[in-house]
Amino acid sequence: IPVINREPFSGPGNALIKKITPLALLIFILFLAACETSSLSNIPDPEPGMTTIAGRVVSNLTGEPVADTIVRFAEVYSNDQGEKAYALDEAFSPGTMTDENGYFVVSNIAAREYVIVIGDPRTKYAFVTESSGQVKLWNAKADSVLQTGTINVDY
Repeated sequence: IPVINREPFSGPGNALIKKITPLALLIFILFLAACETSSLSNIPDPEPGMTTIAGRVVSNLTGEPVADTIVRFAEVYSNDQGEKAYALDEAFSPGTMTDENGYFVVSNIAAREYVIVIGDPRTKYAFVTESSGQVKLWNAKADSVLQTGTINVDY
């Protein structure tokens, strides 16, 4: 009766497998990292006269991406004296959701100034602010993609 060796990875190829496995693991990790960071690399150009806004939301508390959260764009209005105010209309202001890696893209919206609101305006939300604490105004120009970069929130 033949004897079958049931020990995994035994034999002359064992050393080769031990050398290849860490390399394969490293390549796999680099591949995953490349996939995650490339979520904003293939953003299509907006339709003529429109704009696209893209970015990523990350938690300051955990350092992790904020998945499946609302990203809304409040329109900025100016009066004759140059004073500005913003308005978020839950029914008509543009918005989207972050994906599982915290990325968001909202395509083909009106080119204008916006204030970005992260989260549900009725419960937990944050405005994107300048380092001074003032609400940041984002000027989304026609026929271009505005990349916000990483937006950090305190939740």
